[in-house]
Amino acid sequence: MKAINKEIVGKPRVSVTACQLDLIHKGKEIEVKADAAIKNNTSNPIDTYYFSLNPGLEIQKVISNGKELRYTRNIHIISIEPLKPLLPNGIDSLYIHYSGKIKVLTPIEKQAGQDYYQ
Repeated sequence: MKAINKEIVGKPRVSVTACQLDLIHKGKEIEVKADAAIKNNTSNPIDTYYFSLNPGLEIQKVISNGKELRYTRNIHIISIEPLKPLLPNGIDSLYIHYSGKIKVLTPIEKQAGQDYYQ
């Protein structure tokens, strides 16, 4: 995961200014509907929104302004493509629906130096 994190270091990222979570427990799994307000606090347009999500959770959909957005995933990093770049000081909103079972590294895996989920 450290190598994946390094891939986005230095890239402009949005700031989450508010987030409301609708969380439903389903036994050992959860289902979450997240409404997030985001802002571009950088001096550059942002053409990809980066977020981190536990690898055990699967995204069902991402929506902004009533339109479904494309996204890609690399283990825990979610890269969301807005319909148009978010200009400096611009704001946007996202609805992200995801569910699954949280994956956790065991203490033995952490001691062994693993930095990824299996």
